[in-house]
Amino acid sequence: MLVMNSKLQKKLLGYSSLAGTIFMINQSANGQIIYSDISDINLSTGDSAYLDLNNDNAWDVHFQVYGNSGTAFIKANLPAPISSGLKNEIKGLPCCTCGFYVYSASAIDYGEMIENGFVTSEAYLCADWSCIDQWSGKNDKYMGLLFYDSLQNLNYGWVRISVGAQCNFMVIKDVAYSVALPLFAGQTGLGTDIQNSFEQPLEIFTSNNFLYVKNNFALNTLHLSIFNELGQLCLQTQIEEATDIISLNNLGTGIYLIQANDEGHLYKRKILIE
Repeated sequence: MLVMNSKLQKKLLGYSSLAGTIFMINQSANGQIIYSDISDINLSTGDSAYLDLNNDNAWDVHFQVYGNSGTAFIKANLPAPISSGLKNEIKGLPCCTCGFYVYSASAIDYGEMIENGFVTSEAYLCADWSCIDQWSGKNDKYMGLLFYDSLQNLNYGWVRISVGAQCNFMVIKDVAYSVALPLFAGQTGLGTDIQNSFEQPLEIFTSNNFLYVKNNFALNTLHLSIFNELGQLCLQTQIEEATDIISLNNLGTGIYLIQANDEGHLYKRKILIE
């Protein structure tokens, strides 16, 4: 379930298109990874969103995009623990600004283990302060969480996020959590060897108006197309090598859908261009 508060207008949205089965949270489920490929949540200045990762009718993480003439920030916070001995925390680092400490949420790369470094229940993804700069203008980074459910079971989780360069826009893309055991950023299911699961068949990310494509496993030509939000084809190319870099300078700002086909498998990924 997802609760959104957009400029003081509250909306309740269903959130049930899960890529895996929802499991009861108990001892026998330890290590089970529950992945949710939710519809993208776009938040701009004044918007906030509450996410219920484990579908227990209680929110697990709250995001807020805030800005005025002098201040802009994106903040995440977790609910107060149900017991004084249990802490809900975000993976991050301390930051000293204006004589007091705040915390910066770590922008985690795909494959990094989410098992330690949890420091606070409230952290900033970006802000006007110089020490809070891990997320600005970044696409497809992960925020790591440690949280307890209503039955006091420990969970580790991640949220995949893209953030605007001006700290006034963010996109929440998908989420996952693991019962009792750590998981790696981007992990969507169990494998016999987590270390061997780090590579995705296709890795796509953007930086400085370039699209970076790494085709890890496929031996066939990769046919790649980019569509805008109206479904119009904006760019089409073929990739013969294992890695390639594509200029996005001819595309305007906005959200785009990348569709890649390696003559047998179809991959889709959304990107934000500013």
